[in-house]
Amino acid sequence: MKRTTPILMLVLMLLLTAWMMPATAEENPTLLTLYEGPKTMTTSATAKVTANGNALFVYDVMVNHEHIWNANTQPTTTPMTYFDFEGKVRIEVEMPGLPDKVESAAVIPQSWGITPEVKDGKVSFMITEPGQYTVVFNDNVNKALHIFANPLETDVPDPDDPNVYYIPSGEWVMDAIALEDGQTLYISGGAVLHAIISVNNAKNVRICGRGIIDGSDYDAWNQPGSYARVPIDLNHAKNVTIDGIIVANSNCWNVNSYSSKHVEINNVKVISGRQNGDGFTFQSCTDHTVTNSFARTCRYGQTSPSPWKSATKPTRVGRLTPKSAMCCLRTSLCCTTSTSPLSASITATMRMCTPLSTAISSSKTPSCRAITAIIRN
Repeated sequence: MKRTTPILMLVLMLLLTAWMMPATAEENPTLLTLYEGPKTMTTSATAKVTANGNALFVYDVMVNHEHIWNANTQPTTTPMTYFDFEGKVRIEVEMPGLPDKVESAAVIPQSWGITPEVKDGKVSFMITEPGQYTVVFNDNVNKALHIFANPLETDVPDPDDPNVYYIPSGEWVMDAIALEDGQTLYISGGAVLHAIISVNNAKNVRICGRGIIDGSDYDAWNQPGSYARVPIDLNHAKNVTIDGIIVANSNCWNVNSYSSKHVEINNVKVISGRQNGDGFTFQSCTDHTVTNSFARTCRYGQTSPSPWKSATKPTRVGRLTPKSAMCCLRTSLCCTTSTSPLSASITATMRMCTPLSTAISSSKTPSCRAITAIIRN
């Protein structure tokens, strides 16, 4: 008995010490950056979305469900939201704007391997990687929710730098911004910029941020009195980086490059419901790379018209990342792609098309000419 008493006392002291010690922080805490929407705009009535219990501002953006080219098409809207994070984020979604209660949901692309929980009309799931997530409800792509979960932002330019156009949060209307050699356009998270951005005969240009370039102020390019206002238009540009932003509601093409060289496009998200709303268009260009990006468009997600006609030898016009996927909401097919240079038709790179959902799929042919391009790791 005398020998065991000191041992018992030691154990009790250790337990007491452990109980009195403050809880240590988790090894890898989640870092989450949220962006309020402009005060001049209201959050969507269609979707309610939270990230780790924090309400997100949800935008309604134009999409097209007609599935044919129509000169007088009337786009509908779908909800979209975004944030930055590192760690783990639990997403919870309610869809009060749907006509029916949510009974089922799918998170695409399927390569994420996410099976969401659906309970009492609420959808929830966990994400651990930055990327573009689309949630489809009740096997119907109408009102599919797009969640753009960015990595934490780095290398934010100095707003006092004379070579920086710095757009703070809020809604801004500008006719056009012409970027010259060595200039940067930074669009802050929470900013909505109504403008067109041009880079003509300029080099070493950067367009970046987390905000939105929005073309909803303009009628479609083919309507009386209107004309094409390309949100980002490169013309004979060189060494251009476009990173992190969202392009929505364009009245024509979205990101266009003509006779330009050495262009890096990363984590750029495009949603368009207008006629000829091509996502990424490269004309007579060389060395263009699109990575970790997304395009849901009425027409092509990425095109490279006539890239070889003037080339004296094969030149890499554009390329997808090694681990890329193209998903087509029109035909409801998901296809893995090769990493060979893009030819005149992006469909040449399509491989291994499988139905997204037998309930959704309405096309027998894997023709993803009007595509949703989800390029992810």
